[in-house]
Amino acid sequence: MSFITNLLNTYQFPSRDVDALGNFISRDGFVILEQEEFESMMSFFSEYPDDFSELLPIMMDNNSNYICVYHAGKHQYQVALLNHDEMDLSPVFSSIYELIAVIQRHPECYDIEDILSNM
Repeated sequence: MSFITNLLNTYQFPSRDVDALGNFISRDGFVILEQEEFESMMSFFSEYPDDFSELLPIMMDNNSNYICVYHAGKHQYQVALLNHDEMDLSPVFSSIYELIAVIQRHPECYDIEDILSNM
């Protein structure tokens, strides 16, 4: 089990979400974060607690956008995109399970914005 899936279990994410991410194989365009990258992002997040205190980064796409999940609050378990061009942390998927299903339905896409524009 990866570092990220262990973390999701710690935050009591639904098993369907944990299993979906645990069974996902990183591919060109969507990479599950390694512990070092996760810790670097969490350090950045800690500098802006009003914006990021409820988020956990889990993946990155080819455009250096981070895919994050809410571990608390009104958007708990929902997926948001931390885009390096703009700051909109509105949920884009209802769950990690949905995110993984959509990524798998779009093997031609290499970043989350491309997927979102094709939906």
